[in-house]
Amino acid sequence: MPKVLDWVYENERTVFIITALLLIFLWVHFNPTLSSLYLGFLVVSIILFILDKNPELNLERRKDNRSIAFLEAAIYYVVFFIIYAVILSAFQTKFSIQTILQSLSATTPIFANSVFLSVIAWGILVPVIETLTFVRVYEWLVEKTHSSLNNWFSLIIPIFLISAAFMFFHLQAKGIKDIAALIATFVFMLITLVIVTIKKETKQAVLFHIFVNIIAVLTTFGLIFK
Repeated sequence: MPKVLDWVYENERTVFIITALLLIFLWVHFNPTLSSLYLGFLVVSIILFILDKNPELNLERRKDNRSIAFLEAAIYYVVFFIIYAVILSAFQTKFSIQTILQSLSATTPIFANSVFLSVIAWGILVPVIETLTFVRVYEWLVEKTHSSLNNWFSLIIPIFLISAAFMFFHLQAKGIKDIAALIATFVFMLITLVIVTIKKETKQAVLFHIFVNIIAVLTTFGLIFK
């Protein structure tokens, strides 16, 4: 198992190949629209990966924190959940854990009759591709604005722009109309960019995104918090 993780974590090209093959499979057999959209994302990520001769935000920088990365991702999810509860309180006077999860699940469409495909597509593939792509664009923007990943003040504009772009993408591509859910997508990407800036790697952010989406998918299917 450690060798498999080495193969994936240390070679981002491996992730590109695996996700591309899975997206092609989904495109042929299930959902061409979803697959073509995220194949486009993947192409952008690959291009930025190739053009960046000295990337600072790779999938993995350290091997010794793989186990703790899962715990960190869970903690980030709890923090995000609490922040979203505060956001939701501005729009609803009464809400519960169930209503919070249901509202969050509005950001994650599903395949109507397949829990398995929904988990694979929306719970794993989409988080991996979205995180890697938006982080690549973030690093590109940091470079183009002559900002520094070690200077938080210089990162205010890049973080704001990428978070706003992520929110706009969910508004346009996924048709989300819920204001609280849209704000949540902005906050989610803001947290993601803070994570990768601190950690100087993306695996914790990818795992965090997977946590959020899988829980949203399972909530949508009524498998948790019915």
